[in-house]
Amino acid sequence: MLNIKFLKFKISILYLFNLLICVSLLCSCNSFDRVDINSEVRISEELTPSQFKIHIQDNYLIDIRTPEEVDQGSIEGAITINYYDDDFIQQFDSLFGDNKSQELYLYCRSGGRSFKALKMLKQYGFSNVHHLKGGIKSWNAPSIRNAMKQLKKD
Repeated sequence: MLNIKFLKFKISILYLFNLLICVSLLCSCNSFDRVDINSEVRISEELTPSQFKIHIQDNYLIDIRTPEEVDQGSIEGAITINYYDDDFIQQFDSLFGDNKSQELYLYCRSGGRSFKALKMLKQYGFSNVHHLKGGIKSWNAPSIRNAMKQLKKD
């Protein structure tokens, strides 16, 4: 009699263990799917220097660095809006608020501020905002300068 109770107990423990494993696997699959979706969204917002160069040609380019940083050089054609200005969002709203779906391309020194600004602007209804991954530092990298010289030669 004791063996039958022990056997039933052992079977119920195995059943619960298998159930726990199945639930864990199902939950982990869902979390991987969410990570992939978020990665895809971020890739379309975060552009490499070569992607950025292609997209900025007929769109708004915004340098969000400080005036001191801008004095060190900027990408030709950029509008300057200082990220640290108290009215940072209001400046975007006054310039682009009539059409919050137009493409805006942001850059800063190394990509951190422009990514934060991208997220803020999306919260305020701007739907088509992108930024330069690695900022102007990546734009000015030697490989990019060499590629730009090659494009000018061709």
